[in-house]
Amino acid sequence: MEQFPHPDPAAALRQGPFRGNRPREFLAPHFNDSRIAAMTTTTPSAPSSEFLRTLQERGFIHQCTDLATLDEEGFCNIVGRVKDMVIRGGENVYPREIEEFLYRHPKIKEVQVFGVPDARYGEELAAWIVTVPGQTLTEDDVKAFCAEQIAHYKVPRYVRFKDSLPMTVTGKAQKFVMREAMMEELGLTDLRTA
Repeated sequence: MEQFPHPDPAAALRQGPFRGNRPREFLAPHFNDSRIAAMTTTTPSAPSSEFLRTLQERGFIHQCTDLATLDEEGFCNIVGRVKDMVIRGGENVYPREIEEFLYRHPKIKEVQVFGVPDARYGEELAAWIVTVPGQTLTEDDVKAFCAEQIAHYKVPRYVRFKDSLPMTVTGKAQKFVMREAMMEELGLTDLRTA
């Protein structure tokens, strides 16, 4: 394997580019070569940005839109995607985090959380939920489940119950379809900032 200019290649996981207001949050790199990924994620300390630039110039990594955080021990946790992040009143909200919380409810089978435009906060949260067959749930039940367990700005303002969620042929949720349908239902339009 080729030698790189830094002797300790635990790559992008501990050094920027950091974004947002969460500590140690960054755009996760995508490694084009599994040997490089293994080398950069198993060594105990981080390489310099010069090392990362060299990897990028040589085509081994490119920037993707996955958002990640690091804990005190250096473990990486993917928290969502940049395009999925909702900015509500200046707070970065990660739909995946709220979805994972809502999946704890015994009556929820599937859930997707996404942002819709809001004149006051910029964006508000909406949740589409599929309940477990034979179970019933109300919007108030969902909000009560969230109350005092997650931050108030993470509680979805709009909750809708669906028989199924729009998915791609590969089974990925189509949040853009949900967002457009929700905006139409609520009579919302995208806010223009300039």
